[in-house]
Amino acid sequence: MSKLGQLRKRINYETNVPRCETCAAFKKPYVYLTTNSLPARSKPLCKAHQFTIQPLSCCDKWTGKDGSTLSNH
Repeated sequence: MSKLGQLRKRINYETNVPRCETCAAFKKPYVYLTTNSLPARSKPLCKAHQFTIQPLSCCDKWTGKDGSTLSNH
């Protein structure tokens, strides 16, 4: 294992953590055409609550694509 891999293991570095972009209700931004065929980009959207979001944020209603939820400690 590399030095970087050893460091990540030692500090318990996680890559698959809850955040909006890993939620089942996340709608990715997409490119669409406006009037006169001008391209525009949408913002990331929460499909469950219908508002724009930041992909690296998270709320209490997060649900994983496999149905897992956040547990309150």
